[in-house]
Amino acid sequence: MDTSRFLFVPRITRCMRSDCWGDDFLSHAELASANHVYTDDFLREAADDGLGGIWVHVVLRETVPSRLFPKPDPRQLPRLNRLVEKAARYGLRVYTYLCEPRALFADDPFWKKHPEARGRAMLCESDNPHLSGIQYGLCTSTPPVQEFLEESCHNLFERTPGLGGVFSITASEFRTHCYQSYSYPLRRTSVLEEQARSDMWRTTAMYRDPVRVVYKLHHLLDEALFCPRCVQRDPAEVVAEIIALINRGVKSAAPNADVIAWSWCWHLLEADPQRRLIGLLPQDVILLSDWETGGHDKANRILGKRYPVGEYSLSYIGPCPRFVRQLRIAKEHGRRVMAKLQVSTTHEMAAVPHLPVPFNVTEKMVRLKRYGVDGFLGCWNLGGDNTPMSKVAGEMSRVPTPKPATAIRAVAARLFGERNAVDVTQAWRHFSAAWREYPLSGALAWYNPLSYAVAFAFPLATFEKKPPPTPNGFVPGGLPRDARGHLAPTCHYLDHWVAPFGPALVQTAFERLLAEWRRGMRVLDAAVARDRGNAGLRREWALARHIELSVQSTVHILRFYTRWPKLAAARGRTRKAVQAELAAILQAEARTATEAKRLLRIEPRLGFHPEGHAHLFTAADLAHKARAIRASLRQIQAGARAPASRA
Repeated sequence: MDTSRFLFVPRITRCMRSDCWGDDFLSHAELASANHVYTDDFLREAADDGLGGIWVHVVLRETVPSRLFPKPDPRQLPRLNRLVEKAARYGLRVYTYLCEPRALFADDPFWKKHPEARGRAMLCESDNPHLSGIQYGLCTSTPPVQEFLEESCHNLFERTPGLGGVFSITASEFRTHCYQSYSYPLRRTSVLEEQARSDMWRTTAMYRDPVRVVYKLHHLLDEALFCPRCVQRDPAEVVAEIIALINRGVKSAAPNADVIAWSWCWHLLEADPQRRLIGLLPQDVILLSDWETGGHDKANRILGKRYPVGEYSLSYIGPCPRFVRQLRIAKEHGRRVMAKLQVSTTHEMAAVPHLPVPFNVTEKMVRLKRYGVDGFLGCWNLGGDNTPMSKVAGEMSRVPTPKPATAIRAVAARLFGERNAVDVTQAWRHFSAAWREYPLSGALAWYNPLSYAVAFAFPLATFEKKPPPTPNGFVPGGLPRDARGHLAPTCHYLDHWVAPFGPALVQTAFERLLAEWRRGMRVLDAAVARDRGNAGLRREWALARHIELSVQSTVHILRFYTRWPKLAAARGRTRKAVQAELAAILQAEARTATEAKRLLRIEPRLGFHPEGHAHLFTAADLAHKARAIRASLRQIQAGARAPASRA
C-alpha cells in the first residue's frame, strides 16, 4: 500500500454493524460477523475515502494455540485470514484489538492445571452472567504467562499473513493482569478507610450479599488486594513488560506490523502523563493517546467554572493537555504517536449513523497536523463506518492537505450533488457550531437520553424509590424494558445524568444547541424542497431532523421532570399554569413520536447503537409512546396527583 500520499499513517476505522462483544464479550461474535459486514463495497469505499485499515476484536486464547491454551476455536483463524485477504484487495490492513491476558473465573478448570499462573482475584459485578463473579487474573510476573503472551502473538501473526498490526488496552476494560483496573497508589492508602465506612458490617448486608462481603473481607486480608509477586513491582514496569512481550511476539513473526499501546486509563497505573511508563516502552511501539479526555469543554463556560471532558467528544476540538504532554514525552524518545479520535459519533449521541459536524472534524485534523501526530484510530466500537465525516477525515489526511471548507464542500458535492453542495456545507457549518454548546461530562456521556429521547414515554413517576441509572444504550441488548416489553429507562431521575451542572444549566446549554441547529435545518429544508428526488440528501435531512427532535425531547425531559414534582404543592392559578405547561410538553412529544416514525422509514439506522449492538427503539416503541402520552394527558387534565417530593 502506498502511504506516501497520506499525512497520517495508520488511519484506522471499523464497520459499526460488526458485533464487537457478542453476549460473552469474547471475540467469537466479531469474527463470525466480520466477513458478512465487511463487504467488498464497504472496503472499497473506505479505501476510496482515504482510510487505511480496519480493526477487529481478538481474544488470544480462543484464536491461536499456545502451551497454556492448546485448543482454540478452530473457526477463528480461518475467519480472520479471510478478512485480511479480502481487505488487502483494496489496500486496507486489518488490525486486532487485544486486551490481554484475559482473566478466567475462579472455578475454571484451568486453575487446577495451572495454579502457578494465578494472579490477583478480581470481582466483576454485572447483570451479564458471562462477566459477573470472581475471576483470577493471569499473573504476568510468572514465566508461563509471559511465554503465553509472546507465543500467542507470534502465532497470531505467523498464521495470519498480512495482518497489519495490533493495538492493546492494558488498563480498565476487562479483567486481565494483576494491576488491571486498579488504582494501587490510591488503594494502598485508602482501603482500610473505605472498608471502615462500608455497610458490609451490617448483619443484613452479610445475609443479603455474602459473596460481596467475603470478597471485601479478602481485601482487608490483602489476599485479593495484592498479588504477592506483582506487589513487589512498579505498575508501570508490569504493564510495559506486557506490551514488550506482545511486541516481541508480533515482530518475531511480522517485523513490519504495527504494535500500538493505547494509554487509555493509564492513570490507574501512574499519575498523568505517565512519563515512566512511556519511557519503558520498546522503541518501535507506537503510543496511542486520547485526543479529548481531560480537556475543557467550551460549553462549560455557562457555569463560570471549568470542568474536564471525561469522554470522547465532537463538541470539544482538542487536544487535551494530557495528550500534549504524552506527545512530548513520546517524541523525546523518538516514538511515533497516534491520536484516538471519534470521527463520526461519540457517547454524546451514539445511536445515529453520524453526527453531521464536519467543521469540528476538520479542525481536529488541522490540529493533528499542527502537533505532528503520526496517525489516528478513528473510532472505538462506535463512531466509525463509512460516513460523510469519515470521508472528510480521509480528505484531510491527504498530501497536499486541502483547506477544511474545500474538503467539506467536495464531500457534500460527491454525496448530494453539486447543486446542493453550498447549502449542505452551510447547514453543516450551523450544526458544527451548535454541537460546540454540548455540556459534556462523564454522567452526561454515559447516561444522557439523547439516543432514545424521541421514544421516551414520559411516565408520571412518583419518585418513591430511586432506581439505578440507565446506560444510554452502550451495554449489549440496548435499553431495559418492563414486563410488557415497553422501554423503561430511568432518565426522568435527572440527577442520574445532569452532574456536575444541574438540570437548569444543562437545559440552557441544550436550548442554545437547539437554536443554532434549527438555523441549519432551515437551510437543509430548503435544499430538500428544491431536490425532492435526491434520496441521499433526504436521508441526511432525516438524520439532522432526528437529532433536532432528540435534543428537543431531552429539553422536554428536563422541563417536565423539574415541573412535575411541583404540581403536588401548587394551588389555584399556579396549579393550572403547571398543568398547562406539562400538557403542552406532552402534546409536543406525541407529535414527535409520530414524526420520528416517519424519519425511521427514511433512515432505518436511526436508533441503532453500535456498542450495544441493538436498536434502542422501534416503530412499535414510538407508537406506544404516543398512546402512553395520551393516557398521561388525560390523567393530568383530570387532576393527577403529582409526587410531593423526589425521594
